[in-house]
Amino acid sequence: LPPIEHPDEFSGHQPERLAVRTVAGDPVGTVAEVLHTPGGELLSIRTETDDEVLVPFVREIVPRVSLGDGVIEIDPPEGLLDPES
Repeated sequence: LPPIEHPDEFSGHQPERLAVRTVAGDPVGTVAEVLHTPGGELLSIRTETDDEVLVPFVREIVPRVSLGDGVIEIDPPEGLLDPES
């Protein structure tokens, strides 16, 4: 694929396998895949307890993606990372 010049754009597979942590530095897990839905992209994150969490891939929740550092930082709203009942 040709290189992507815009810093906010990624090819579909690039975020996969990146470590995910909160903006406070707490580890969350690893991106398993990027899901493309009619409502937008979702990050499927495999947590450290082997659960799956779906996180909307929007700037308000995902303020930083560093391919070079291999890290995605998220600022999840309350309850987003809670395990489902």
